[in-house]
Amino acid sequence: MKNKIMDLFDKIYYHFYRILLFFTYKHYVKLKSKHLKPLSKSDRKKIKKYWHKYLRFVPLSEYKWNQKIGNGVDPKLITNVVWASRIEPYFTNLKMVKGFQDKNYFETIVGKANSPETVVHCIDGQLLDKNYDDFNLESISNEKDELICKPSINSCGGTGIQFFDPKSLNANKIAELKEEYKGNFIIQKRLKQHDFFSYFNEFSTNTIRVVSFLYKNEVHILSAFMRVGKPNVKIDNYSSGGSYIPITKDWKLWDYTFREDLARHETLRFDSLPSQKDFKGKKIPFSQDIINLVKKNHRKLSHFKIIYWDIAIREDGTPIIIEYNLIDSSVEDYQINNGPIFGDLTDEVLNEVFHKDK
Repeated sequence: MKNKIMDLFDKIYYHFYRILLFFTYKHYVKLKSKHLKPLSKSDRKKIKKYWHKYLRFVPLSEYKWNQKIGNGVDPKLITNVVWASRIEPYFTNLKMVKGFQDKNYFETIVGKANSPETVVHCIDGQLLDKNYDDFNLESISNEKDELICKPSINSCGGTGIQFFDPKSLNANKIAELKEEYKGNFIIQKRLKQHDFFSYFNEFSTNTIRVVSFLYKNEVHILSAFMRVGKPNVKIDNYSSGGSYIPITKDWKLWDYTFREDLARHETLRFDSLPSQKDFKGKKIPFSQDIINLVKKNHRKLSHFKIIYWDIAIREDGTPIIIEYNLIDSSVEDYQINNGPIFGDLTDEVLNEVFHKDK
């Protein structure tokens, strides 16, 4: 009886989640596209013709943004409304997300060798050391590297992150952090990145965002871009003023970069970084190591068929998984470089999602 009740709640939550995300992204798209040039009659017709077999309502507004940045109007581009309300929920076990999203458990899944070095875990108020044993302040008394502290649950976009000297990590500081983060945080050594990435901005840890898709027992790399922090800002997220540069299928940096105007809900395209560092056409080093690492670890997280990975490259060339995200990411950023995110799989994937998800 209990299992039947829980199954019913899961179904209710699934449908409520879809409805909520539909209206949330519909509103977001309306704000983002209201100043853009309208689509031509022929483009609107082309889009509706492709999507009519899947949807009654086709969110045309988002195609105006692709038109603006020069991507053309490919009907197979997936809109944020469709991505968030239909595709992500279909390929994600929603009831498993929160547990697997806790940053304190990341290294137990991806392994310590490819994780930032942890100093303190705080899980529901329980302080643990890097090996998940009881934490003792004396164990880090000789620590010299700069530390980074971040919330381990319910965080996104670099919110709540702070940096500090290890000498300031005393009993009072720990107590303050426990209260501030409501007993859920992680403290790690700040990563020393490879020269290739520090060249663009040595102040921030510049990461590669990779999107992978586990489909029919094969992990596909759907898209990737590099994030570069704003000068004198340690966080690379565009919500903190950072830029992102699309990466081509052969792992070269594109000829332009993007930044967000958060006040206007607008993505802006630029030919240069704020630092004026040259990036056009540069080959991302260790790309095959990144791909291998993502493919190996995605299989461990098979409840989630679409995963967004943030990867930094340590100074010795080792790829480090800073974190992974399992849900609720705007798809528009991942289609800038290589077109429709599912590529040759688009028709097959959409047929499965819309004809089975009834």
